[in-house]
Amino acid sequence: MIRSCLKTLLLAAGTMICVLAGAQDFLQKRLTGTVLDENGQPMPGVVVATADGKRGEMTDNKGAFTITLPAADETVVVSSLGYITQTVNVVGKENVTVLLVPDMNNSLNEVVVIGYGEVKKSDLTGAVTNVRMTEITETPSFSVDQSLQGRVAGMEVMTTSGEPGAGTSIRVRGTRSINAGNEPLVVVDGIDSGVSMDQINTDDIESISVLKDASATAIYGSRGANGVIMITTRKGVTAKPRVTANAKFGVSQLSRKLDIMNAKEFAQYYNDRMYFFKGMNSGALPSLDPMTLGEGTDWQDAITRLGTWQDYSVSLSGKDGKLDYFSSIGYTRDVGIVKGSESDRVTARLNLGYKFSKLFKLSYRLQFSLKRQEPNKVNIGGTNLRNGAIYLSPLIGERDIYNPIYENGAYIDTPVMLIENYENIVKKYDRNHTLLFDFTPSNKVKAQARVTYTTYQRHDYKWWSSALATRKEGMGTKAERYESDNERIAFEGTLTWADNFRGGHHLDAMAGGKISNLLGSNQMRLTADGLVSDYLKWNNMNGVMSKENYTATTYHESRVTESAFARFNYNYRERYYLTMTGRLDGASNFAENQKWGFFPSMAFKCNILKEPFMRRVARMTVHALRRRTA
Repeated sequence: MIRSCLKTLLLAAGTMICVLAGAQDFLQKRLTGTVLDENGQPMPGVVVATADGKRGEMTDNKGAFTITLPAADETVVVSSLGYITQTVNVVGKENVTVLLVPDMNNSLNEVVVIGYGEVKKSDLTGAVTNVRMTEITETPSFSVDQSLQGRVAGMEVMTTSGEPGAGTSIRVRGTRSINAGNEPLVVVDGIDSGVSMDQINTDDIESISVLKDASATAIYGSRGANGVIMITTRKGVTAKPRVTANAKFGVSQLSRKLDIMNAKEFAQYYNDRMYFFKGMNSGALPSLDPMTLGEGTDWQDAITRLGTWQDYSVSLSGKDGKLDYFSSIGYTRDVGIVKGSESDRVTARLNLGYKFSKLFKLSYRLQFSLKRQEPNKVNIGGTNLRNGAIYLSPLIGERDIYNPIYENGAYIDTPVMLIENYENIVKKYDRNHTLLFDFTPSNKVKAQARVTYTTYQRHDYKWWSSALATRKEGMGTKAERYESDNERIAFEGTLTWADNFRGGHHLDAMAGGKISNLLGSNQMRLTADGLVSDYLKWNNMNGVMSKENYTATTYHESRVTESAFARFNYNYRERYYLTMTGRLDGASNFAENQKWGFFPSMAFKCNILKEPFMRRVARMTVHALRRRTA
């Protein structure tokens, strides 16, 4: 009896202890807060985690976060790349505000993406600039290249024109060639063929690195001669699915109108010009009466408007056990200040990664973009003296077909008529599929294989209505059509090895190869002058009144390129650094006996503060005392 009672008491006590111990796991609290930078601005993408790292969340675009903690937790850890990690006491708090300050001492430990690898900033021998993504996402721009303006030393980003969807011209450390191209190579997630920054949604980017000197770019051979822009897109990092939505709106307008002559002032100027041009004794009389003309046509007002732009994006990311995922879709629309000009872009991305074991990981990446652009049909200024708004006479009406001061009777197409009766549409489609295999047999060796399939299409449509004055009676309408497509597949593999040895020696080496096959680049251009129907525009190119006014041209190209490359890095006690790089490129379209080119590079760096005689100034900023030669 007594033994039975003891058993019952022990069982009850054990159950009570388990309940009390487990109760802590079920008691949770909800913590909200905001993370700000040193200037008091919200910081997106900051990780807020429990002290044990088992739970974590990221701040949104407003720097806000919400995290659920065990009731017993007294602190949370707030961290962001390049900033000092903060441990925040949350006892008795439901909302906190955290201020992060830049970590000036450890900024050189930041990991920088380079060609076919990563390296600590302190170990760089080449000239590489890492762009802070918080600055990029805060900039209201339509493309990544526009966001980079003024953010990288030695890199100039110039917009080619002010029309919606216009591209940019980028120069890294100046212009290198007169006849050849000067644009840098763009590498997105390791893809270095058939990619453009115009295809990428800014909100999808995790990091951007710009390789600027010979040591950094030599791994890409001659294609990297103008610099390399490395872009890495996001992937899932938090266990809890994270949905992010962004919406941006804005307006654009002329900063100011040029003060040009109205009709009355122009008539007075014209009379004076004709009088002095023909001579005072020629009997030339004023041909225009300024007092009867008034203001006339203001061509700047006639062709401009208040422009609008809008940008939307939605993304879903997370990490569930062995699977990490990131998907997004974005839409951008820009209505230009010149009437009839606009641009629309749709982007979509899917990044998947599955880790089968500690040794093997498989990743798949899909990128898609669609862009529709209607460039400016007329210009405010520029070099076209006939259609530039500031050059036109205010005596001409918006839809006049003659210039009253010309005496030859020639027809003219005013800017307003061109906006209403001329169309110019450009459509671009980009698709990239990438399959990535990672094999890591040890912490010293890593092998990677990549297969990339890329397709690109472009469609240009132009149409001139028969209503235009210069399309004289009986000429009909005119249309042009241009079609092009590219199809490319690439195979790439790399093997990386790294190890530390006694005495402070560190070695790492990378070797790889690539085969890129341009399966086909096809182009077709059709021009038809004298089409009988305005309604069909460019959809009935054979419907010309005379076959002599119809032309068709086609083009086809295919080629194969092969490459082998290697890089060797050595450093001694983080004091002396040596990097040697080489790439061998060959192409089927090169001349016989000239199909291969070799591009070597070597760089040396000495970290002066590691020298014994510099111990007294060890607190000085390291990167201010480095010497680099490439």
